[in-house]
Amino acid sequence: MNLQQCRKEFIHYVKNFDLKESMLMDKFHHTFRVMEYSMDIATSLHLNEEEVALAGLIGLLHDIGRFEQWTNYHTYHDKHSVDHADLGVEILKKDDFISKFTSNPEMQILILKAVQNHNKIEIEQMENRELLFTEIIRDADKLDILIEQNNQIRSERLVLNDQLLQSIQKHELCKDTEMNGTDEDFVLCSLAFVFDIHFDYTLQYLKEKEIIENKIQLLETYFPNDLNIQKIRSTIINYIEKRLNIC
Repeated sequence: MNLQQCRKEFIHYVKNFDLKESMLMDKFHHTFRVMEYSMDIATSLHLNEEEVALAGLIGLLHDIGRFEQWTNYHTYHDKHSVDHADLGVEILKKDDFISKFTSNPEMQILILKAVQNHNKIEIEQMENRELLFTEIIRDADKLDILIEQNNQIRSERLVLNDQLLQSIQKHELCKDTEMNGTDEDFVLCSLAFVFDIHFDYTLQYLKEKEIIENKIQLLETYFPNDLNIQKIRSTIINYIEKRLNIC
C-alpha cells in the first residue's frame, strides 16, 4: 500500500470542492490529523507496518463524505442532512472509486465497514479484525474532535441539558435527539466520548494533555459552583483512572 499515492488521490478528489470555504478546509485538516492519530494508535498496539498503513488509510477516508455533505447541505449535522459515513461509503463504492486507494478486495470491505461505522452510536456486528480497525478510527476521530472542537461557549442563555447529564452519569454517548444545539451541549457530548474510547493510548493522551480537564474547567467557568459539573468531573475522572488502573 502506497500511502503517499493515497494522499494524492484524496487531495485530487477534494479539489473538486471549494476549499476556500473555511468549513471545508477545516475538514481537510481534520482528515490528516485523524490519519496520523490512527497510525499512532495502531503503532501503540504493535501492529505491523502494513496494518499501520491500513489504519492510516481508513483515517484518510473516514470523512470523505463530509465534503459533499457540506457542499449540498451547508451543515455538518447529520440529522439535518445526511449520515456522512453512509455517504462516504456511497462515494467510495461509486465507479469503484475505492480501487484508487487499494485493489485488495478484503481491505476494501474492511475499509468500507470502518468508514460506515466510525460515527455510529453502536458498531454493527463484524469480525475481530474489522472491529479492531473500526475501533481505531473511532478513537482517532474522537481524539481530534476533543482536542480541536467545542473549546468555547458563546450561548446567551446558559442551560445544562438534563438528558446529556444523565447520559454521562450512565457512561453513555449522547444522542443527537437529546441535543438542543447549544455550545454547552456540544461540550457535554464531547466529554461523553470518553465512554466510547477503546484503547489505553487514547485515554492516556487525553489525560497527559489535560484535554478532558480543560473542557471541564470551561464548563466550570460558565457554571460556577454547579453540582452537576462536580458530578461530571468525578464520573469522568474516576472512569479514566479505573480504565488506566491508576486508582
